[in-house]
Amino acid sequence: MGNFGTRTLGDLSKPPFSTRPRRLLLTGSVETGQEDALIEAHTRLPADAAAAAGIEAVEAFIGSGRYALLLEIDVDDAQQALEAFLNDPRTRTFLASLSPLVSGFPGPDARYAPSDAFHDEADATPDAGGSYSSADLPLAASMYRWRQGT
Repeated sequence: MGNFGTRTLGDLSKPPFSTRPRRLLLTGSVETGQEDALIEAHTRLPADAAAAAGIEAVEAFIGSGRYALLLEIDVDDAQQALEAFLNDPRTRTFLASLSPLVSGFPGPDARYAPSDAFHDEADATPDAGGSYSSADLPLAASMYRWRQGT
C-alpha cells in the first residue's frame, strides 16, 4: 500500500479532485503510415463548435496505432454538450475528414442522440437507423487523477 501522507483512511473515500470538468476520451484506431494525414486533418478541428457546445478544451493523442480525442466538458449536462458538438455541421465535416484515417469514430452521417436514464425520460429517443449514443462510442471517462502536491 502506498504512502498517502497525512490523509486518513476516512479521507480515502473522498475523491481528491472535483469531477469537473468531465474528461471524456474518445478512442479509435489509425493505420500505420496515416499519422501525417491525421495530424493535417486534425488542424481543422472546429474549436468554435466545441466552445459553443460547452467543451472547454480538446486534446488529441496519436501513437501505436491509436488516436484519442480528449474532451473537457464543464457544463451540467455532458450528454447535451456531446449532442451539440457531434451534431454540429462543422464537427460532422471534421469527422468526415477523419473517417478514412480513423476507425471507431462516428461517421459524418450518423446523428448523436443522448440516451441514459435522465434523457430517456425526457423523450430524447434516437432516430431510427442512423443515431448513436455515448454507449455506442469507444468512450472512456476520467475516474481518477493524482497530482503531486495536492
